[in-house]
Amino acid sequence: MPIREACHVALQRVHPSKHRLWKHAEARQNDKGGKPTAVLQIVSYGSELGNRGPTFDMDLSDFMDGDKPISYKQAREYFAQDPAQKWAAYVAGAILVLMTELGVKFEDSISMLVSSAVPEGKGVSSSASVEVASMSAIAAAHGLNIGSRDLALLCQKVENHIVGAPCGVMDQMASACGEANKLLAMICQPAEIVGLVEIPNHIRVWGVDSGIRHSVGGADYGSVRIGTFMGMKMIKSKASEELTEMSAAKGLNSDDVEQDDIELLKQEASLEYLCNLTPH
Repeated sequence: MPIREACHVALQRVHPSKHRLWKHAEARQNDKGGKPTAVLQIVSYGSELGNRGPTFDMDLSDFMDGDKPISYKQAREYFAQDPAQKWAAYVAGAILVLMTELGVKFEDSISMLVSSAVPEGKGVSSSASVEVASMSAIAAAHGLNIGSRDLALLCQKVENHIVGAPCGVMDQMASACGEANKLLAMICQPAEIVGLVEIPNHIRVWGVDSGIRHSVGGADYGSVRIGTFMGMKMIKSKASEELTEMSAAKGLNSDDVEQDDIELLKQEASLEYLCNLTPH
């Protein structure tokens, strides 16, 4: 369910020739020959609380390699150069994902203001709220009609591939599709909304800060996620191995008990999501 706190992003599109650049961005363009080109400028409120730079800017041409967008790996390396500027990947990354996944062309300069009241590092989806708010603002300003589910999946790509955090899609789905006073029922296979469940009026939900920091970009989270994929691979591999041995030894026309075993092994060999593994 969405919490009361939110992230707001304001965006302005400006023709490069009319864009008032920050002094160092202007100097950078002059070094390149002085012809106005599209620039992205971001201001982040509350940056002192998160130990990050308050501003970020880049030439949008940095996202291009000839006539194609740069790879997500290149973008991840680009934002990782300066730890104080890595936060910008959550915002600017939305532009590259739209270029790569939907073929959107960005010819105007873009100015963005990001203001978030969602507590950081508390496990309440602060990064997803920034991604969803940023991509929603970019889409609206450029006349893109993206459904909330698709928006969430695109935002997950920002975090997985450009930020480099191996998160699932629940946070982005809650931010993009959630409604006030309702629980979002969903199945992550990969991201299907089952429905919205009204929370009765007499029930209130409170979040209590434990003081323990939470990060889906941390090594522990990545290890657990990798472990689940390894576990699934091992189960599928073992099931395939046993199925082959059983087929070779007795043929597939065995009695009912063995037929049930064969069916179970077939299911396990073709398992796509670990949660679908039967209790057996």
